[in-house]
Amino acid sequence: MDKHLHIISFDVPLPANYGGIIDVFYKLKALHELGVKVHLHAFYYEGKNQPTKELENYCDEVSYYKRSTGFLKFLTRKDPYIVSSRADKELLKNLKKDDYPILFEGLHTTAFLNNPELKQRTTLVRAHNIEHEYYAELGRNASGLKERYYKTETSRLQKYEAVLKNADVILSISKAEVEHFQNHTKTIFIPAFYNDEKRGEVAETGNYVLFHGNLGVEENENAVRVILGELGNKLKSKLIVAGANPSQKLRGFITSFSNTELKENPDEIMMKELIQTAKVNVLYAEKSAGVKLKLIHALNLGGHAVINDALNDQGMFSEVCKVTEKQELLQEVQELLTRDYSDNEIEFRDAFMRKNFNNLANASKILELI
Repeated sequence: MDKHLHIISFDVPLPANYGGIIDVFYKLKALHELGVKVHLHAFYYEGKNQPTKELENYCDEVSYYKRSTGFLKFLTRKDPYIVSSRADKELLKNLKKDDYPILFEGLHTTAFLNNPELKQRTTLVRAHNIEHEYYAELGRNASGLKERYYKTETSRLQKYEAVLKNADVILSISKAEVEHFQNHTKTIFIPAFYNDEKRGEVAETGNYVLFHGNLGVEENENAVRVILGELGNKLKSKLIVAGANPSQKLRGFITSFSNTELKENPDEIMMKELIQTAKVNVLYAEKSAGVKLKLIHALNLGGHAVINDALNDQGMFSEVCKVTEKQELLQEVQELLTRDYSDNEIEFRDAFMRKNFNNLANASKILELI
């Protein structure tokens, strides 16, 4: 008997080119490979991914909804803006056409989680972050209207999160956040899904250090400033910063260091090559929030990886990364630049990835719940 699943995505999951949307796409792809009939519902809006026929290769049905954005929407709704702007009545109408289980991707898509017309349905929520903590961190690094928006959204998200008690199961992307979400309902740890098909060999032909990420996101911009503050003009090797949409201010900051190069808006092929050939991949976060997909990519494709404890998810990555705080970052990176990534390290890292980040195995865990 065929298994069907509605997946409600906060954005169109192709191209799978940033954070949470990578998890969404490779999850639905793995479920499709296991024979699940996926009914995808995706929101789109200006400046983000647009509807695409390619998703029909992985889904039995694809429905799109334009996100209802705007300042008035933010002012007039009590629910968080990321939720109320996705409360589309057409979505509810489509969900009511059958009795299939529903997977809500992120708190963003849960506008109808407590709707009485869906009360008898099996409901799963993918928790990508503890959203109010994530927005509080964004607020601490913002000013003016942005700061007011983040603070308001933080307060709304903290109150709204109680909606999760209506879910049957929460699928936490982070081990460290399972305990938090268990306060609402049954919670299990399902690691991040990612592109695990193009593993390749560790090349390490470039004697440079790499930081990569979406540079248009404030947390990544802050990470760049910390890393360059510790390594800029202090390393003999080149330091490359690669990612999409850096601000003019960040461009100026990066290029002010003589040993630093900006690779702006690299395509997938270039990004893969940069990660593979870097001598050291460095990643940094001010606060633990979910699991960073850029870390998974660095581990899958690259050699030496240096992270701080906020990225370590309760020690999960200690065996395959050098974990250090910013005060010791320069010393650790300089030491790693002097040695190759050994065959034993490669084999151990690959075994770690197969054990913890196996898309089909993790999709099977979801299949058991529906």
